[in-house]
Amino acid sequence: MYVRPHASKSGTYIPGHYRSAPDGSFSNNWSTKGNINPFTGQEGTRVTPPQPRYSSPSTRYLAPKLPPSPDAALGSGASTYVSPTIRKDGTPVVGHFRSAPDGRFENNWSTKGNINPYTGAEGTRLTPPLPSVTGSEAFPLRLSAPSPPYVGPPSVPLPLPMVRPLRVPHIRATTPTSRLPAPKPSTSYGFDDAAMRRVKALSLARLGVKVDWRHHSWVELSDQEMRVRKAADLGRLGINVDWRTHSWADMSDQEMRIRKAGDLRRLGEIVDWRQLSWADMSDREMRIRKALDLRRLGISVDWHQHSWIDMMEMEKRARGR
Repeated sequence: MYVRPHASKSGTYIPGHYRSAPDGSFSNNWSTKGNINPFTGQEGTRVTPPQPRYSSPSTRYLAPKLPPSPDAALGSGASTYVSPTIRKDGTPVVGHFRSAPDGRFENNWSTKGNINPYTGAEGTRLTPPLPSVTGSEAFPLRLSAPSPPYVGPPSVPLPLPMVRPLRVPHIRATTPTSRLPAPKPSTSYGFDDAAMRRVKALSLARLGVKVDWRHHSWVELSDQEMRVRKAADLGRLGINVDWRTHSWADMSDQEMRIRKAGDLRRLGEIVDWRQLSWADMSDREMRIRKALDLRRLGISVDWHQHSWIDMMEMEKRARGR
């Protein structure tokens, strides 16, 4: 997944980049040891998953030291950093960058036609915000005991100053977004196809298979890697196969049947996995286990003579359901 350019909580500017999609699994992260980032070619170094982060309102929103402005990287001084704070209603506001206040409405990032260079959000405002009036000058009310404390503005609206409509020109922000380019798309749905094929060829080399990535597509290299790994799984089960002459689906079917035959062997039933399908062996296993359940209830049945559904009905009647 692509991560847009942004500023971290500490104020450090982070350029746009690709990272592995968060799925809760540590083994397939590019930063995990044994994996490789297909965009940079950098090998992972982590051997343990990161510790979970804990935060509280008292520590999470403390205002950090003012970070160095990323305007040096952007080549402009039209932004300012807003420190983390908590509003009067208790809503926390994380630190962020905003356009520098200069009294001009047309160059604000929130103005329609402009773009926030940090978030990529397009502006939507068509007219400048109304000036805010605060303090005792706004509501000259005199409160005396035992009157209740003043909790809001008076019911009669205050007269607002006349605001002349402003025509907003469709211009871009002063900080050009071209200075924060996203990785250029290639021929593989926006990814660097050559880098991905090089990484896949490196994975095959580690498995003992040398291949020239220039002569194969990423899909072909991925299929070869899957078949090599599946042949290795079968080898650990005592079955030697040539991955070049078998598809991944065929080898997966063999592995499933071998493992199911092992389950039956542990139940006392010896079968030849080459002669039976995985579904047939699974049906036998279910009937054997159901016959064992009935035996614990004092009912002796031959699982060869009854289906799993018939034995289920016997068990219900025996339990008085």
